[in-house]
Amino acid sequence: MMDLSWKQQIYDESIKVISEKIAHAKSAMQAAQEAANTEEKSSMGDKYETGRAMSQLAKDMNAKQMVAFQNELNHLQKLSQLHPSKTVSSGALVQTEQGYFFIAAAIGSISINQVKIMVLSSETPLSQALWGKKAGDVYELNGKKSKILGIV
Repeated sequence: MMDLSWKQQIYDESIKVISEKIAHAKSAMQAAQEAANTEEKSSMGDKYETGRAMSQLAKDMNAKQMVAFQNELNHLQKLSQLHPSKTVSSGALVQTEQGYFFIAAAIGSISINQVKIMVLSSETPLSQALWGKKAGDVYELNGKKSKILGIV
């Protein structure tokens, strides 16, 4: 099951998920801008200003999320040439006693062929605990030891 074609499916799904997150953040940003632009000035000037300020905050928050998602997408795209890995590093698909992990970007859980895979940034504590290890090695996280069963 763990082979390069499965790793490619995981990669493709990761690109799809992060692209959808970018589109959602962009849409939310535009909606917040439209809300700010259409806010009508009422007889209570403070209400108008508060509404515009809240719309601007929502726009700024979505803009920050979009930039973060874009950075994750850029990192993923650097891994477009998927190669088999012998040790855990960026782009590795790792099977442990705890499950499957794709060290690529901060996306979270995805499902391929009804199998849950956690797509993690290389900066996460789990990725750091796995980093540089090979199949058969034991790693420790939060005082719990687990074994690496395979790497692609």
